[in-house]
Amino acid sequence: MLRNLSAIGLVAACAGTSMGSVWMFEWTRPQPTVGYTDDGGRAIHAMTQYNDATGELFYQMTWSDQISDGISLVLSPGEYPSDAGRFAVLMLDYTNTGDIKGNVFAYNASNDPKSSISDGTAHIAGDQAPDKILSTESGDTSWFTGATIDDAFGMRTLSLSINTNLINAHSPLYDGRFGPVDWLGMGYNNEMGIWAHSFAGLTTNYGGDGFLDQWDAQAEGFFDGTFIPTQDITPPAPGTAALLALGGVTAARRRRR
Repeated sequence: MLRNLSAIGLVAACAGTSMGSVWMFEWTRPQPTVGYTDDGGRAIHAMTQYNDATGELFYQMTWSDQISDGISLVLSPGEYPSDAGRFAVLMLDYTNTGDIKGNVFAYNASNDPKSSISDGTAHIAGDQAPDKILSTESGDTSWFTGATIDDAFGMRTLSLSINTNLINAHSPLYDGRFGPVDWLGMGYNNEMGIWAHSFAGLTTNYGGDGFLDQWDAQAEGFFDGTFIPTQDITPPAPGTAALLALGGVTAARRRRR
């Protein structure tokens, strides 16, 4: 399902209507804030913004080649996703760049995000039923607000916009390793953890319910990091901006006297 993005920085543009904060992380190769491999595409730039009040999330990655066919994405407030029943994983399929598909599952904590489509938890022996949350191919698709692939000058850029509210309201099917844990879903604040795996030579298939039942790739690379500092880019509320402007005018008048 393809929807156009009207602008980069979509999350920040919406912040004036919320009481929360907008957090941003931006990376340019070869900054050492994350670890990465190039098997699924050679990443050269990444940027994400998250509004912790509205749930709006924007994610963008650029590769210096055009081999990436899909990504898996896990985002946390910093910590490593070592427990099931705590985080979501987004599987984004752009094998057909004109028909981008997205599935969200509860991440099974197996250190293999794609396995969450067939096993709900790594803490129980054998494959358990996957914990399916959202799909662009069935049910409520309002969460998937935009996705594009731009191929130019030998590079590929993915731009993605989703709303995480339905994800973060999910009740997970499985507990953590040692019992119930708090479900966090997808998002971050002043620190971020990211696990973005890129896949090349990807083959996918969807069941009758619109969820993935196949995700096979010839190559996989990762873009991972924990406790990465982010930047607060929250714009001032309209009233605050007006007061600041008024204060500046008043100060200028006083200086002229």
